[in-house]
Amino acid sequence: MKILLSMSTIEKHHNGKGQDSIAQDWIDWSVKNGLIPYVIPNGLQNVESYIDSLSPDLVALIGEETTQKDERRDLTERKLIDYCSQRRVPLIGVLRGMQEINRYYGGSRVKVAGHQGTEHEVILTTPWQKIYGDNTRVVSDHQYAITEIGIARKFKVAAIDTDGNIEAMVHQDLPFVGIMWHPETQTGNLKDAALFKAIGKGIVLRPDSELTLESILA
Repeated sequence: MKILLSMSTIEKHHNGKGQDSIAQDWIDWSVKNGLIPYVIPNGLQNVESYIDSLSPDLVALIGEETTQKDERRDLTERKLIDYCSQRRVPLIGVLRGMQEINRYYGGSRVKVAGHQGTEHEVILTTPWQKIYGDNTRVVSDHQYAITEIGIARKFKVAAIDTDGNIEAMVHQDLPFVGIMWHPETQTGNLKDAALFKAIGKGIVLRPDSELTLESILA
C-alpha cells in the first residue's frame, strides 16, 4: 500500500529560502508497517500530475502544528484535499493535518492546555472501537484542539479526550479521517497501523462492517 506524506516547512536556509522536511519517524513507521512512503514537496505547480504519477492508496497530511501562515505549505495541502475530494482518494490528517482538513470544510480550532509532549486517554466511538477498543492511550503534542462547536458540519466525532475535545473525526461521505495524536512515535502500536490500512482500503467508514484488527493486518 502506497502512502503519500506531506511535508513541513522549517526555518530558512542560508540562501533565504525555506526547507521542506519530514520526521524520519514517519518513514521508519511506514516501512515497518508495510506502507510504501512517498513525499510531496511544498510549492509544486502541478500537484495533480505529481499525485497521478504516484497513484497513492492513501494521502496523509502530517507535520508540525504552526501558528503562522505558511503559504507554500498551506496551498499544497489545500490542493491535496481538493484532489482527494474530487477523486475520492482516502485521506488522513494527523494533528495539524486534521486541523487543516477541518478548516477546509469550515471548522475552527481553539487553544488548549495539557496536550504538549504528553500521553493521555482517548475514548473511541463505533466503528473505531473495533480497532482500538473503548479507549486507548496516545502520544499528544499540540496546543490547539477542535471542540464540538468547532468541528466542520460534514464530519462526525470518532474519538474524544476526557475533557471532551475531539481527538478523531470522520467525514460523512468521503474516505477522510483526522486524528490528534502521533502514531509514528508509538512503534509497537499495531492499532494505528490498522487504522491507516483500513482507511487505505476504504472500509473505515462502514460501521456495520465486520472489521477486526486481524482482518486489516492480514
